[in-house]
Amino acid sequence: MNPRRRIARTLLCGALLTLSACGIPATGVVEAGEPATGVRGPAGTPTPTQAPSEAVPAAAVPLYFVADGDLVAVTRTVIGATDLASAVLMLFKGPDAEER
Repeated sequence: MNPRRRIARTLLCGALLTLSACGIPATGVVEAGEPATGVRGPAGTPTPTQAPSEAVPAAAVPLYFVADGDLVAVTRTVIGATDLASAVLMLFKGPDAEER
């Protein structure tokens, strides 16, 4: 290979690497308060996960399980408020005897 071409390629690669940088400067740790905990409702208040009251209607929660290599949709009816954490816990418990 021609030495001039090799030098030109090396310079071109260096220029491309320099130009491809995003331009955002590195920063240190930004103190912004306490770490996130739990799931919050739309109003910013913690979503209740205790026993629901009588005024809360039943909710249908769609869950997806794998059976014989296929994705199977199962709908569970849950009394009370449901949140992301309770849906994940239902997935971890797996399908019940009726859903199998």
